[in-house]
Amino acid sequence: MAVRDDRSDVKQTTTGFRGPLMVQSLTSAKSKFLSLDLCHEIDLVQWLAGPYQSMTALGGKVSNLEIDSDDVFALLLELQNCPIATLTMNYLDTVLSRELIAHTDRGTLRANIALKTFSDGAGEEKFSAEPDDTYIAQLTAFLSDDQDTLCSLSEGLSVNKVIAAAETASAKRTWLKA
Repeated sequence: MAVRDDRSDVKQTTTGFRGPLMVQSLTSAKSKFLSLDLCHEIDLVQWLAGPYQSMTALGGKVSNLEIDSDDVFALLLELQNCPIATLTMNYLDTVLSRELIAHTDRGTLRANIALKTFSDGAGEEKFSAEPDDTYIAQLTAFLSDDQDTLCSLSEGLSVNKVIAAAETASAKRTWLKA
């Protein structure tokens, strides 16, 4: 399936997917880059459309949130199997949003993680997913050595490569090639 265009949108505030949080606890790691917390969409976009070929990004700390990290970031990517992909992430929205829209040669796919819906143009389906389900599934796969389910080392490093490139592209206000 060829992905013609992809748009991912992640908006998470202090009352995010996992319930009320202290604003200071929003960022895991000591990095200033927001997408270390919200990197799952980077992983998903690359899983759907291949590794990035070139990209640019803008982001930073633009609010008065009491955190030591970026609170807004936007990436524009060319992926191996998708000529245009956009990914926006922020901690500012008061309405939780985790959505992926992919325009493919077979139609439009839309997954809304916050609303627990998936549509493919022929209809919409509801799915069940609690906040900890993916963590439980990941730990179960790890403990049972299920290599088919787990992210590979190269896939994990690929996400880190995108994050590093986004930080550089934003700081230098430039396009980068992989």
